[in-house]
Amino acid sequence: MRHPSKILRPEVDSFGVEAIDERYSEMNDSYNEKKYGESVNYARSMVESTCKWIFKTIKGYEIDKDRYHLLPELAQITLHVLESELSSQEHITKIFNKLIATIVEIGSLRNSTSVSHGSSVRTESVTSVEARFVIFAAEDITLTLLDLLFNKTHSLKRNAVHSVIDPKGMTKLREDDSFVTLK
Repeated sequence: MRHPSKILRPEVDSFGVEAIDERYSEMNDSYNEKKYGESVNYARSMVESTCKWIFKTIKGYEIDKDRYHLLPELAQITLHVLESELSSQEHITKIFNKLIATIVEIGSLRNSTSVSHGSSVRTESVTSVEARFVIFAAEDITLTLLDLLFNKTHSLKRNAVHSVIDPKGMTKLREDDSFVTLK
């Protein structure tokens, strides 16, 4: 049995969503600057931003317009609006709920760091290994939600923004090392 040498995984910022990209960049910058508690903070914020942006993209209004939603509810509502893209909705929903429970625990970890809340006692630092675990989990959730949205809104469209470009019938205007311009 042949195994691929590499699974192609998109970067979060390849979707071009500014609200999510900001948190993604801050999360990575914080980690690289060894501000692990702060990177955990941005990881959770990235998941929250992803849920809110996807809901607004599909429904056309803010998810929090009537009231504030805690992260588990926010994730469930977001997954519900994407359910038509799930082949095994029941199983995926269960897995997702467990991942969201992990993210809620991330919130507890985040709350024990000095970057989120003041404290009357000394706080414990988040280690690089713990921060990386949290970052990767948050990235997986974010990528899955964005992929589901992409499938729902763009996968069947040709030459749409964020879809695969079909060059058939187009004229190549320019090509260089970084991109091709077609008309």
